[in-house]
This record gives sequence, structure tokens and C-alpha cells, in this order.
Amino acid sequence: MNTIQASRIRGQPRGIVDTLLDIQDEETDAGKGVIFTDDAINAQVFETVAAGRIKNNIICSIKGVLKCASQLSSQVCGQLMFMEKHK
Repeated sequence: MNTIQASRIRGQPRGIVDTLLDIQDEETDAGKGVIFTDDAINAQVFETVAAGRIKNNIICSIKGVLKCASQLSSQVCGQLMFMEKHK
């Protein structure tokens, strides 16, 4: 985060951290209490990354289930065709 803070140009966000830092600056300039503290920004980034990882795991799990179902369906169809031929 320190690297991002040092290299950013205020008002020209490159990503979510810059955007949150701009909001932090606006809150500070307005004399409001700062909601997006550095710790809050770090937590937000962590939550975003974690949510992405969870989403990818869910997608992989669903793909695995669908692949398994497809294979099972093929096997069942094959058995039904075999049984139909050998009546």
C-alpha cells in the first residue's frame, strides 16, 4: 500500500486503491471523520481478493460437477443402448 500511495497522482485513479485513497483525501479535506483509513482500505482490498478467490473456487466446483454429470450421463446412455440391443 505504501508503494501505491507514494506513486499515485491524486484525482487520477489507476484502480480501486487509488479510488479509495481519493475518497480518503476528500474526507480529510472536508474535515469529516475519515471512514476509509489505511487499515480500512487494506481490509477492503483483502475482502475483494478473497471474494474473487471464492468465486473462482465455486466456478471450478460447478464445472467439476457438470463434467461429472456429463460423464455419468454418457455412461447411463451407453448402458441403456447396450440393454436395448440385448433384449
